[in-house]
Amino acid sequence: MNASLHMNPPSPASVASPRSERWHTLTMALLLGIAVWLLHGSALQGFWRVDDPMILLYVSEQPAILGYFFSPTQWQALGAPFFTPWLILDFRLDTILSGTDPRGFYLHHLAVLWGAALLTYLLLRRHTGHLWAAAAALLFLAGAPTAVVAQQLMSRHYATGLLFMILALNFWLREGPPPHWRPLLLGAACYLAAMLNKEVFAPLPLVLLLLGNRPLKERLTALLPYAGAALVFILWRWLMLGTAFGGYSTGFVPDSWLGSMAVLPQTLFGAWHLPALGALLLLILACRPGLRGWGLLIASAAALTLPFVSVLATLNIQLLRYLLLPWWALCVLLAVAARQLTHSSPLPGALRRRRSPLLAAILLLPLILAPLVHGQAVREQLAGITRQYDVQGRFVWTQDARVAYIPFGEVAITLPFQTGLARLKTLYGKGTAPQAIPEPLSASQLTALPLQTYDPAQGRMQPAPALAPPPAPDPGLLRHIRIDRRQNGLDWFITDRPGSQCFLRFPGLQASFMVTCAGRINYDLFPAIRGEMLVLVRNGDRGWALSPVLQFPPRGQLLDWQAP
Repeated sequence: MNASLHMNPPSPASVASPRSERWHTLTMALLLGIAVWLLHGSALQGFWRVDDPMILLYVSEQPAILGYFFSPTQWQALGAPFFTPWLILDFRLDTILSGTDPRGFYLHHLAVLWGAALLTYLLLRRHTGHLWAAAAALLFLAGAPTAVVAQQLMSRHYATGLLFMILALNFWLREGPPPHWRPLLLGAACYLAAMLNKEVFAPLPLVLLLLGNRPLKERLTALLPYAGAALVFILWRWLMLGTAFGGYSTGFVPDSWLGSMAVLPQTLFGAWHLPALGALLLLILACRPGLRGWGLLIASAAALTLPFVSVLATLNIQLLRYLLLPWWALCVLLAVAARQLTHSSPLPGALRRRRSPLLAAILLLPLILAPLVHGQAVREQLAGITRQYDVQGRFVWTQDARVAYIPFGEVAITLPFQTGLARLKTLYGKGTAPQAIPEPLSASQLTALPLQTYDPAQGRMQPAPALAPPPAPDPGLLRHIRIDRRQNGLDWFITDRPGSQCFLRFPGLQASFMVTCAGRINYDLFPAIRGEMLVLVRNGDRGWALSPVLQFPPRGQLLDWQAP
């Protein structure tokens, strides 16, 4: 596996003519475009989802493009624990070009995924041949992480960052010994652009150090521009955020990293993760990676998972975007291993000619079928979730404050969507927004407006069913509310009564939010949440309690309320 793993350039005899390569490229560009349309074209019918309204609100209120990159005050107004200005730039440019029409945003979004797939093919074809390069690009598009990213505009920076990272890899691999600085500087610039999209691409030099044919001294020399780009980004991040490192987690915990590694197979392969993982290990062993090959695999695994140590163990379908880079790397590995196994198998003579393709088929079949089946299952499940956002979002966008609605499903736990969409509608001059009421049990206590809710069976908004008389209030459910924003993030406690559901309602924002009754978030993403708040607790059909009007604490302050 050594030669292919390090992606040696092919011999001149094996390189097709320029005209033939152009036709291959055009054909693959068309094929990949069709694949994007068939697999992810439904995104073009989508509305704003998840964090999209908050990002759009930010770019509308902060239109200065240079400020995203160079103004700490402007950037920190977003409240994110990351420095990802390229995503905000993308949204700003899409707003300029498409206004308030999501279709232009999604068209740009799918074009980026298409570009990443095409660049994957172009990167691999010189090292694995056209067949395996095309298979890797198509498999990448069909995978579960790509399916999730395709439906999330807010995840654009994962796809755009991947595109720049592939360009950085291409410039590194095209440059042979001795180092020539022009392609290396271009590669470093692409690497910096990838990090400005998402910080998960920062560990790339760890992989580059082991990739290619240069002697170690020349590899270290060639890596200097990439190291310089990493240093620039660290200093830039520190100036813009006030911290050089950090994110969702407060620190690195070794057992979290090991737990994240254990979760990866199931999240990438689904129900067939055990046979797929076994086939992957056998495939690597059959290709005899050698010392440098094992070093590259271990370094790549560390680089891919270290940025996600705090989130992989609790992945849900919406968070599969975090695995776009590991999924792409796996597709590349399969193409490289397949090429190696079918062209330089460890089997001797006649056995190699007869059985190498059979061995490759046996090992590759579960590795291809498992993610394809899993990807289709994720697309089907995701369709229900995206419909929740689209239907309820369009209801908010087209109705006014003379009606109310009960947020359903994912929307019920996504306060940035509810608050952001209501404020965005006002900012765009499209009138008032419906009030969001936590849930039907206490709706009669909170509003007399006509009330609608999402019907998952019909996939549309329907009048809320007749409300049963609510159970008797239970003041004992709500004795102490503590919301702490004195540290970086949010720490809260509402009730410890087992079986309780807790809701926050913000009348001024016309939104409500279902939360766990106690928890912590290690970053501050609440700059728009302010003003009056009510806390509702429900304990099955046994009782409920509603707090008095409280003030959501500003950043750096504490709310500590106790019942009289």
